[in-house]
Amino acid sequence: MSITSLKARFARIVTEISEQRQSLALTYASDLTALVTDRLLNEGESAEGKKFPLYSETDLGSLAKRVVQASNKPSAKTKKGAGSYKEIRKKLGLPIDKRTHSFTGDMIKSVRPIVEKNDKYVTVIKISADNEFAQNKINWNSNKMKTNLLRANPKERELIEKLNQKRVQNIINK
Repeated sequence: MSITSLKARFARIVTEISEQRQSLALTYASDLTALVTDRLLNEGESAEGKKFPLYSETDLGSLAKRVVQASNKPSAKTKKGAGSYKEIRKKLGLPIDKRTHSFTGDMIKSVRPIVEKNDKYVTVIKISADNEFAQNKINWNSNKMKTNLLRANPKERELIEKLNQKRVQNIINK
């Protein structure tokens, strides 16, 4: 292979990698978001592999009625001043055997990847809520659990890294 053809090949590789990076980074970030939210909802564990503590059994008193109203499920009744968060979740048919960080589902549904920076050399994707209220809930819950709820675990990161390596290898092998 001549120097000229090698230069042309490397130029093509660099161009293709740069052109595809942003769209594929968004795809990978979407996939990663789905993996993380699936783990939160179905496993109830942090990126570090620790199960989150179960829901509180402390009576909420007069706040119980507000919590039920926030659920948008008027059929779930609770006596005024009676009920823990765990009891309310049970009455609403929500999981109580693990902490899912989902009550109405709005917080988790709001999580989106967005391009924070994209240039010839780097693409930075930020995964966060698409509105301030939901992001505040994520931040509050993350602080309470002493971990970033949206952080990927090693297995999730490895999967995304393998997808990216495969993409680059496919471009190189063309």
